[in-house]
Amino acid sequence: MPSKKDGQIVIYPDYFRKGLTRKEGRRVPKDISLDEVNLDKLVRICKKMGLTPVVQEGAAYPGRWFEKSGRILLQKVDVKMSKQSLLTKLATRMAKGAEQAATESSKSKK
Repeated sequence: MPSKKDGQIVIYPDYFRKGLTRKEGRRVPKDISLDEVNLDKLVRICKKMGLTPVVQEGAAYPGRWFEKSGRILLQKVDVKMSKQSLLTKLATRMAKGAEQAATESSKSKK
């Protein structure tokens, strides 16, 4: 299992889910968390930030072992900030993307 000692940061989609409490695994504030998060979104955002994510699709967040949502591994040397700062930045960018998509879909309905 990857760890800090290996120089890797592990990111689970559950860190960003609005439906989870902090105790259940959400790691970002509720105002920037999302209803729906998947690995594809996370990978796209990581790549836009210049990071090289490694995807592990069959993995599950330990607190929710029954839901195999996958995870992303990042090399610590590539990330020049704390894990919490990185999670907040990822959540903010995903939330902006979700807002833009909602705005575009409402414009196309008119």
